[in-house]
Amino acid sequence: MATKEATCVTDGYITWRCDKEGCGAQFEEIIPSRGGHTPGPWVVAEKSTKDCQGDLMVQKCQYCDHIFTEGQYRTAAKSNHEFKPANG
Repeated sequence: MATKEATCVTDGYITWRCDKEGCGAQFEEIIPSRGGHTPGPWVVAEKSTKDCQGDLMVQKCQYCDHIFTEGQYRTAAKSNHEFKPANG
């Protein structure tokens, strides 16, 4: 039996063969893909540095390592400053 796993975007299959001696009949069963990537939770793709403030947040597919490039954002910059009104 030959098998190819389905992915988010590609169909898979299972090839079934008859076990009777000399038969050789077979058929292929298609395993449908998931129909596309499924957004999962937001994760930190790049930590904040002194040059680039705020963590880079991206969404990964729930089922594979695909990263959605639309909608990524940086978290608010962390700061040790204590700002007060300049004239107050």
